[in-house]
Amino acid sequence: MESRLSKNIRTVNKRVADNRKLEEEWAKYVSISQQLTKENDTMTVSLSLTPFMSNALHEFWRYERSLTTPPCAEHAIWTIFRTLIILLDYQFNPFSHDLFYESYRGSQPLYYRRIYRSFKNKIISTRPDQNSFGIFYKQIFLFPILDKNLLSAQVQSSA
Repeated sequence: MESRLSKNIRTVNKRVADNRKLEEEWAKYVSISQQLTKENDTMTVSLSLTPFMSNALHEFWRYERSLTTPPCAEHAIWTIFRTLIILLDYQFNPFSHDLFYESYRGSQPLYYRRIYRSFKNKIISTRPDQNSFGIFYKQIFLFPILDKNLLSAQVQSSA
């Protein structure tokens, strides 16, 4: 029978190994992203953000709009997960300093777009103004992933 200490050690070792694997995957993503610095730069790669996402992918909002970076193409499907995917400052800094410097536009009005959610009608917060998408939108950065899975990541804002 395995002791409690040995189970705890095994759990810690697994977490360390998982973190190293995530660090390696993130380094690949940053490396590729840093090569795409000009408008119309393209690169074909096989890369997934799924390893960085939590298991709580069943509650999300989704809407159709445009990209926020040039060329601001229409018909991107944005997915905003209710559970944030947290990135540390050193993981996000390459994007905030090198890639997004004056290359994005600010929040746009909702106009008449439809916003869909995957969860039943329930109150998200006891404060009514926190239950609207507009408030939620201002608290996160959104990155669209235009693939067959229609997944996107969200990053906790440092602002």
